[in-house]
Amino acid sequence: MYDCLSNAYENHQDAFLATYGNLSEDDYANMADQLGFIDEQPLIDYESAYGYSSYRSALSTAEDIWLAAGANPSGNPYLNDVFVAEVMATMFNADGAAIIDGVIIYYAPSGDVYEIPHTDCDLYDCIRAGQPIVILEKLSSSKLPPFRPADRSMPLRIRLSTMTITTDMYFGK
Repeated sequence: MYDCLSNAYENHQDAFLATYGNLSEDDYANMADQLGFIDEQPLIDYESAYGYSSYRSALSTAEDIWLAAGANPSGNPYLNDVFVAEVMATMFNADGAAIIDGVIIYYAPSGDVYEIPHTDCDLYDCIRAGQPIVILEKLSSSKLPPFRPADRSMPLRIRLSTMTITTDMYFGK
């Protein structure tokens, strides 16, 4: 699905560029505004087709609010953006999560990535709420092996079975 959405996004932009790419940067931007060209239209269409608010959409809304409030650099919502590509951000919900083949993939605002097996929504809620004690209790009851990272100061992503955890859950920041 990612490839299809990525191709639709690129083709949409390429078609506009092929027609108006010979214009100066300012004239190009003016033409896009005049014609109502929305470069993210394929992404918006995807979100509409599946009826959900994506991470891309939530970030875009946060950016609009930030710009309207004066665009203080320290409040830039893109400072905490966990996705590099807009297409990928479109495929995840506003919280940065998606269910793929029965596994919740969650990109936390911290940059940590969690893969939660069996669509365990209780564990997902604990992770989102930042409840490491509850997370550890759930992990210990699942009989996953403990680990001891060599360097606790370095961000670490470790997959135990199909669950990804970080050193922060064990040792705090």
